[in-house]
Amino acid sequence: MTSNAKTVVRDAAIVYGLTFAAGLGMVAGGITIETNSSTAYLWNLLSGVLGFTLVGARISPNRAEHLTWVAATLWTFNLSNIALGVQSSSVACCRFQRHRVRCMKEPGGGHGATHVYARV
Repeated sequence: MTSNAKTVVRDAAIVYGLTFAAGLGMVAGGITIETNSSTAYLWNLLSGVLGFTLVGARISPNRAEHLTWVAATLWTFNLSNIALGVQSSSVACCRFQRHRVRCMKEPGGGHGATHVYARV
């Protein structure tokens, strides 16, 4: 491995931060997966491409290997979020849209459901 682990983690954080900021921007603009899925997926894709482009432009030697390590680091981080059930960003996004959110755990070890109620 010719890429430095510190550089890989830093660049993965840059890509993750850009995609997270784009997600917050979409929510602020009223774009969600439920309301306009194609736009949400397109913005997610474009923010990832922008992040990898910025990261790739910074590294000139062994760029492909470095970007592969960055992608593997992002995949590992996202996999751990899914495995631990960390989905706090979706709840925060609903609150950001001025909705009342109630999350309920299903009996019997279900995955849980999120119910969104408009404020009265």
